[in-house]
Amino acid sequence: MPAGSKPWAAFAKKFGEMETEIAALTSERQDWEKRLTLMRDEAVDRDVLEERARAILGRVHRNDVVVMGR
Repeated sequence: MPAGSKPWAAFAKKFGEMETEIAALTSERQDWEKRLTLMRDEAVDRDVLEERARAILGRVHRNDVVVMGR
């Protein structure tokens, strides 16, 4: 193994981890931008407003299905 290959391998691994993180953050940002667009329109989407109000207040409707994440 050449003398410089260990640092290069560590760099390549870290670079790959950072690319994965950037992809996840980009996806999350796109999701937030989509949600904000729905809330910025002249007429606020009632479903989005209700979803946010329930999330903030910690309330659910009796017909709601709650899915818990990790």
